[in-house]
Amino acid sequence: MKKSSKAKKSVKHVRHVKSSGVSADSSTERISGVRSESASGGVGYLKIVKDSFKFSFSLDKILITYAIMLPVIILFIWFASRLLSLGNSLPQLLNPTTPPSREIIMVVAGPFVLLIGFVIIAALLQMLVRIAIVENAEAYAKGDKKSIFESIKAVSGRYWPALGATAIVVLGTSIITSLLMKLPYVGEFLSNIASLLLALTFFVYLQILIILDAGVIDSLKESYTVFVKNPLEVISITLITIIVELLLVGVSLLVMLPLAWQTVSKFIFAAPETVIDLFFVVTALKENFAVLSAGLFLVLLVWSFMSIFGEAIRTFFYLRIRKL
Repeated sequence: MKKSSKAKKSVKHVRHVKSSGVSADSSTERISGVRSESASGGVGYLKIVKDSFKFSFSLDKILITYAIMLPVIILFIWFASRLLSLGNSLPQLLNPTTPPSREIIMVVAGPFVLLIGFVIIAALLQMLVRIAIVENAEAYAKGDKKSIFESIKAVSGRYWPALGATAIVVLGTSIITSLLMKLPYVGEFLSNIASLLLALTFFVYLQILIILDAGVIDSLKESYTVFVKNPLEVISITLITIIVELLLVGVSLLVMLPLAWQTVSKFIFAAPETVIDLFFVVTALKENFAVLSAGLFLVLLVWSFMSIFGEAIRTFFYLRIRKL
């Protein structure tokens, strides 16, 4: 049965129930116009932030995020220790005009290849955790508290669409900003503006893909609709997210400062005649390498919380906008 375009616009969103047998192909019909919050009593930013903090203070979510990135941190420390072990030979490796010797390359090649490989693996695994957090946050908002592992199982079938949508956003943004950068005089400015607008446009695409069980293109279109119909709300929640994440970065720096003080103090209180060159930096880092490495594990803990918070605040915001 065909529906008129007028009827389609008037149809309110109906929550998708997986057991009903409705296929993902019908997601276009289930995605209707987004209601502007200006007519429904405001977004409630304070509640969204509070709920996001409460939701993010969860041991299972923090531990699984931490565990995914832990091998990357370990390999980075190994790679950094190999770099520092080069000592006076390090400038040869960093000099773009002089190719380093085979011996120098062999010292760092193994750790570097492993590090890149594990970064890719961690990013792929983190995508699964991200969409699981969205599903978990939706359940939390409805009063259904469940473990992150239950959510991972529930969204495993949506992994590839989520990865595809993310690839489109990342690659599309990279291509557009790169092309704009080539413009004379205003290229960098326009590139930054485009990057910001694209980030706002696709602010909740993952939330739409999981909560509505929408397709890749539908999730991107609906995210665009959310921004167009609620620009001030999307900009406001983005600014709030940035402010909170900057505060969490500040916490990370406070965690690192006592551990890194011995290294930092060498630069601050260096004698006027001291030449602060690469050799000076390498020496300072080598003397306190163990303490600095320990600090990275603490920083990773803060980063794990921050990544959970970022997806949670998007999810609670989108649920509020959609009135689900």
